[in-house]
Amino acid sequence: MRCLLGIALITLAASVATAQNATPVPNPVPDAATHPDTVTGVDAFLRGDYTRAAELLRPVVEAWPSGASDGAAAFFLGSLYDSGLGVPQDRVRACALYERAGTGSGPVGALARSAAAALRGTLSPLESSDCVMLVSVGTGHRFQPALLAVADDYWVSIDLRSSPSQEVVGVVSMRGKEKRTTIAMPIMSGMVFFPIEFTELQVTGVSPGSRRFVEVAAWVPSEDRNWNLTWTIVEVVGMDLVPVTTRFLSTVAGPVPPDDLSLRLRELVELRTNDAGEAEWAILGPDAEHEVIETAAMRRELNQRDQRRKAAGKGTKSNTRRDPGRAPSLAYADADGCGDVLMYGWTAEQAEWIAIRANKDALQLSTAPRTFDLAQPQVDIEVVTDVFQRPHGTWGKCNDAVMQAEDEQPQTWRAVAGTLTIQLSRPGISAQRPGQYRTSVQIDNAEFVGPSGERVRSPRPIRMTAVTGPGLASEP
Repeated sequence: MRCLLGIALITLAASVATAQNATPVPNPVPDAATHPDTVTGVDAFLRGDYTRAAELLRPVVEAWPSGASDGAAAFFLGSLYDSGLGVPQDRVRACALYERAGTGSGPVGALARSAAAALRGTLSPLESSDCVMLVSVGTGHRFQPALLAVADDYWVSIDLRSSPSQEVVGVVSMRGKEKRTTIAMPIMSGMVFFPIEFTELQVTGVSPGSRRFVEVAAWVPSEDRNWNLTWTIVEVVGMDLVPVTTRFLSTVAGPVPPDDLSLRLRELVELRTNDAGEAEWAILGPDAEHEVIETAAMRRELNQRDQRRKAAGKGTKSNTRRDPGRAPSLAYADADGCGDVLMYGWTAEQAEWIAIRANKDALQLSTAPRTFDLAQPQVDIEVVTDVFQRPHGTWGKCNDAVMQAEDEQPQTWRAVAGTLTIQLSRPGISAQRPGQYRTSVQIDNAEFVGPSGERVRSPRPIRMTAVTGPGLASEP
């Protein structure tokens, strides 16, 4: 290593002296390969002022994108980290700087490639992997690993890793068990990270208690030499790091991003509790935006519902035709809802749908069950079943009219007898939309009449449960 460094010094000394003695050019535009600070930094290196050399060379190397092509700055800064002169020794960073300098031509490129090969042979597999990651991401990323101690036997660590690809990784350890989760933060060359933030909120809403969040933010460079501020939030739930949101907050122009990282982030965003006692993220300023963060229980319920429906959808065949004049089966596999109140359900093959409409306010629906006689016509209640020729997997479409297929009209059957019982839960089952509630319906001894006057009676009670209420219009 000393031999390689000596050759480099001899090779570059003349060019440094020539650059120092040259007649200054008014308002020069520095080229990446001959940046003035590179010349001055190498001169400081030659004089043995290693601290000053590092101060001059580091900004040149970390500047994006010009620093990637300044091989001399990368090589000499790498030698400082390799030997621990003027900076703490960091052989992984030295390896990455040698690799970057080795992409150039000329004597510095050749020497850097030799130095990189010699150093790689002394690194562990993990150190070699991190060297590759630094070559890709850049040595100016400012990422600092972070550790959150939740309890004596419960902690969360956040780190930047290169295997199997460059990624921000969280590890949750609880009672001797560990779980690794990749955090969905886009990794790009030249990006600059903010310090990792751990935020704990005491909520009093739907599910009172402590909620813990991890915030990862970074300035990400774009091809047009702008910097885009990206903010990613995950929630610590048991052994899991659950994604909450990723937002793009701001764009600035310039060779480097703003330096007041943590201060600037808190000027733009925050995690907080709202007036209802629920956790929410908020974007501040003129384009203010905020959203309540769903509880783990609600996310689990929605995920289970979606998985169940996805599995059910695989069992349907859209090209299967059935007799449109058939009587309805009145056996429904799943249900959804919206508004105050519309419930709708569908059979397993999705070729038959039932819709139950009830005016919540007019009927004074509440947490106490109310029963209505379907044989007595009411303008505030309607129960109909639509029978289609083919399956129609179109969950979540709430309309004032019965759900219609785009290419066919269903055969509609109307309930003319039986009893309908409706019961609502208390509002607040969803943290994101606190006005929503769970609606349960049961139809006993139901009798439906078809378009030609034929009748069919349900051999069993029809039961359905779904979330309804304000904020549910066209999506479940």
